[in-house]
Amino acid sequence: RGASEKNSRDGPVKYFVTIAGDGQVMIWDFQAMLEAINDNDFVWKPVHRVQLQRQDSGTEMGCCHVLYCLDRLDEKGNKMLTNFFASTEEGELIFGDWAAQGGEDRKPEYCKQMFTVSKSFRPMLSLERSPFFPDVLLGVTDWAFYLWKDDLYKEGIKEPLFMSSYTSNYFTRGVWSPTRPSVIFLGLSSGGIDIWDFSDQSHKASLSESITSQPISSMSFLRHGDMNQQQMLATGDSQGHLHVHSIPKNLVRQAGRELDNMRKFIEREETRVRYF
Repeated sequence: RGASEKNSRDGPVKYFVTIAGDGQVMIWDFQAMLEAINDNDFVWKPVHRVQLQRQDSGTEMGCCHVLYCLDRLDEKGNKMLTNFFASTEEGELIFGDWAAQGGEDRKPEYCKQMFTVSKSFRPMLSLERSPFFPDVLLGVTDWAFYLWKDDLYKEGIKEPLFMSSYTSNYFTRGVWSPTRPSVIFLGLSSGGIDIWDFSDQSHKASLSESITSQPISSMSFLRHGDMNQQQMLATGDSQGHLHVHSIPKNLVRQAGRELDNMRKFIEREETRVRYF
């Protein structure tokens, strides 16, 4: 469920993960499929699958987005190779382990932690890692967006670093700026875009632009060429129209010590969350 991407910088992909509304997480061997592409009898099946269930009711827990925990270490210093974050169809954020082991008298608990602050009884609309702070996640629901620190769960903290104020127009999508650490672009049900710049203010959007009369349904930056010189944002609306925008220079180039200032903002919010 969701979009696919090209090969990572680390080389060709061997495995990939899919999630679905029925709560199943499946791991597929992509290389095996390519090697058997001319075999008419080949049946492509997942090499591993788990069923996510709600711990309170035992019902299926459908998911919308999944983020693999890259280069993360557990409490013992071991690499977390089977852990992931995912958003649910009711707006929650979960931390899971698709290789969890059960005991003699209990089933494996694939969902290790659930963060319910963002619960809206509707699917989370976007879940992305910051390109500058890999341990910071952006989660967007229709009412608000959230910034999460992905290792605070180890301390039993289930609060986000930041929660936006409620908006008069529903959010529909959200993406990080690829070149400015403190900027987030948010699509709206009104057909506009809110641009939040944390180096400017954090209580409301710094800029709003009207794009179309239809709700924004998708947003993606063109990742080609020098993005510090020219930056293009593609947005799709609910009627299937594509809009391509050239981002102005002030939203492309970092201002002064923006990276350090955003890091300090995250650290302050982390201290606040730990204190309360």
